[in-house]
Amino acid sequence: MLRLAVLMGCAMGCGAVEWVQPDAALPASWGGLRLHETDGALVLASSEGAAREVLALVEEARGALVAAGAVVTGRLLLIALDEGDPPLMADEEGFACRIGDWHARAIGRPPPGESGGMHAESGEPEAGAALLARLIAFALPRDDEELGVPAALREAVVGVLLLPTSDGIASAVDALMDLARAEMAQDEDVGLAERAMIAAATPFVKSMMRKEFLRQNQARALELMVALAVADPSARNALLLAAFEQADLDAEDAELW
Repeated sequence: MLRLAVLMGCAMGCGAVEWVQPDAALPASWGGLRLHETDGALVLASSEGAAREVLALVEEARGALVAAGAVVTGRLLLIALDEGDPPLMADEEGFACRIGDWHARAIGRPPPGESGGMHAESGEPEAGAALLARLIAFALPRDDEELGVPAALREAVVGVLLLPTSDGIASAVDALMDLARAEMAQDEDVGLAERAMIAAATPFVKSMMRKEFLRQNQARALELMVALAVADPSARNALLLAAFEQADLDAEDAELW
């Protein structure tokens, strides 16, 4: 089991972080997010609490990699997506459909194509596609200019990772559940008893979904850092599995190269 006590504790207010004075050569903000800086990371976030939370998750992943025998060097740029933050791109559905390709390119995997986003059989984005980036962390290639992250920030780090916060995930899960309830309300085959059972189970389902996305997001942070640390695919796979074990993540969930 992932060290959820640490992550959930940070969702409620992490301890002190040793922020350093931001480099004057770097932009102080971007997209409504303010720059926070530590020796190990640059963090763009709308609040210090959001910055602390995503930093804590990544530091957990970094610790697992070091425990697995990796040498982790270089700073990451972390972009926190918190509840109520504006979208990073005006076209949120299009943004969600690019996530898979961005992440694959950043970690050196073949692009997944349409499977990397949320598409219906028609090829159009599914309902709820815009929520994807509010749920799942993904890496961004340092040379990518489409999202508009300032070059000065990208050039100051070895990798870029977008991470939803715990509150952001919870809000997106609520929105997904609302979509599901709206669809169910149109389904005449769902009876009153079934509706009552689903309503009773909803709080538990939401809690489990929130925890699962936190686990997935630490796994994605590990994927990026493994890709940055090791070039050989076989060595990457061995290191990722070892890091999963250190982080108490299920090795069966590891997406290997």
